[in-house]
Amino acid sequence: MTCTFHDFPVDDAIFARLTEQQRLANMQAERDEAVKAARLVLRAPGSFTSQDLRDACAVLQNLSDDPDQRGLDWLRADAMIYALNRREREQAHEAARRSVTPVAAQYRWQDVVAGTAAFVFVGWAVLTLVLGVAR
Repeated sequence: MTCTFHDFPVDDAIFARLTEQQRLANMQAERDEAVKAARLVLRAPGSFTSQDLRDACAVLQNLSDDPDQRGLDWLRADAMIYALNRREREQAHEAARRSVTPVAAQYRWQDVVAGTAAFVFVGWAVLTLVLGVAR
């Protein structure tokens, strides 16, 4: 039985290249997994919060590498962001309407006219007293 030993040159640069290639492959796998998860999130938007949906849109717009899906991913993310902004704007307008309506409804126009007339009367009375005393 014979055994032959081969001596391979061991260089740190070889290991660095292999490590770099593995690191890049791992990064690409993580990107692919994040894009896949983001697509799943956008398929069921009712199950997630607005912030989760915005994060998924950011992932799709920034990390999607598939040339066949990149445009569609971008459009889906853009449409979702538009829908989120619109929903939040409508909620803000509705909240503003609900908060202003009771304040405006508690004053009738007759009360406003009476208050204005009283203010003008008091103003003229004070002005007359001040000018009368000054003479």
